[in-house]
Amino acid sequence: MEKKTVVICGAGADRAAGMPLASELIPKITEFLNTEDGKAVDKSLRDALPYLRFMYSTLATETVQNMLNAYRDDTDAIVESINYELNDENINASDKHMGRLIINILIKIQGIQRDVRISPEIKMLLNEGGSQQNLFPIDDFDVIDLSRASFTGRFNELIHNLLDTALRTPNHRILRHLTSNLINFERLLTDSFFGIYTNDVAKIKRYIYQAWTLWAFLKHQEEAAYSKFSDGKPLPFYSSLPNDWEMITLNYTSFAQKSAERTGGNPPYYFHGELSNYTRMLDGVKCSMDENIDPVEFIKSTVANEIRFEKEVADSYSLPCIIPPLKCKPALTGLIDTWGFIDVWHKSKEILDSAARIVIVGYSFNYADEHLNDIIRDNKDKDILIVDKHPRNIRNSVQNIFSCRPEEYVVTIFQGMDCYRKNNLRIVEAEAEHFDWSKI
Repeated sequence: MEKKTVVICGAGADRAAGMPLASELIPKITEFLNTEDGKAVDKSLRDALPYLRFMYSTLATETVQNMLNAYRDDTDAIVESINYELNDENINASDKHMGRLIINILIKIQGIQRDVRISPEIKMLLNEGGSQQNLFPIDDFDVIDLSRASFTGRFNELIHNLLDTALRTPNHRILRHLTSNLINFERLLTDSFFGIYTNDVAKIKRYIYQAWTLWAFLKHQEEAAYSKFSDGKPLPFYSSLPNDWEMITLNYTSFAQKSAERTGGNPPYYFHGELSNYTRMLDGVKCSMDENIDPVEFIKSTVANEIRFEKEVADSYSLPCIIPPLKCKPALTGLIDTWGFIDVWHKSKEILDSAARIVIVGYSFNYADEHLNDIIRDNKDKDILIVDKHPRNIRNSVQNIFSCRPEEYVVTIFQGMDCYRKNNLRIVEAEAEHFDWSKI
């Protein structure tokens, strides 16, 4: 009997069609906003969003300013992930040197962060103060307010140059750990997104700008992809999947839907939304957009004209029906219900629970997407195949899902490519378009 297969598609599945990975989004969007169309999108949104205090080009500077106080947990994660890279005997000398440099810089910053905390000895003496203890605060606290501190000019320049280089080389083996933890576009979008729920107008404006510039950039990239794969030429990866497979995609593009229509495959479930719908937030009406819509003209004529933030008048603005990865997605209501995500998530869980085999392509198991990770965790005993260019990173990322330490895998060969296997789990080092999906 043929196994029922469900495929989960992350950003790596769209890469062959010219779409960037999450780590590449900020530099790619910045590049797009410097084109003629991008400048028109930027101007239209900024004209409609007065006092907007956000620019992609200043993210490196803002991150440096926050590093002393705002990224304590992230520096630990960066040091751990770079140390993991340095343990690879195949790492080249240049990358190894860069890794050691960054680790030592971050250890210095961690030392500053640690030393501003009240020491255990002082806390103990305060707690043992007898009748005098009520005169003293005995909880943990900082001796120095780091939010008011700053790096020296030279050290600030060093950190800024590292972050700026990381943004311009998003796939650098070492530097990408800086951007993924400190200047991650998904985190940027998530932070602004919550402004909708807290009615933080400044964050709402940031999210409007970020969401629509992302939408315009992705539409631009889609158009370029369809031009490249015109005249009946199939899109890579999607067109090679068996028709009877079910699909859950974390991408916003129409590639999965178009390929399913062309080949007669099952319609995909868009876990994070898609580019073809938007919602008027004033009345909650969900609207569809023509697939051949001009992104620049739509933002100028529709999106910008619907934006209104005035005293004693209900806020008016529209948003594309996409959401960033959120840990707490199942707990959100209102907007999420309006966009129809509750039903998509429920059906996605149903098809994964009923699957005999789960194929995962180009998905990084991001900590921010714990909702989907939990569903996968519930099905971890099934036949699971992960296809990714960076299996070393994946083995590290899935430890908490599959309870497998990186060194526990057995190295084998699958379709002529390296495969790391532990019981029912296989991780194959490959790009999605180079895999023969009919022979798995």
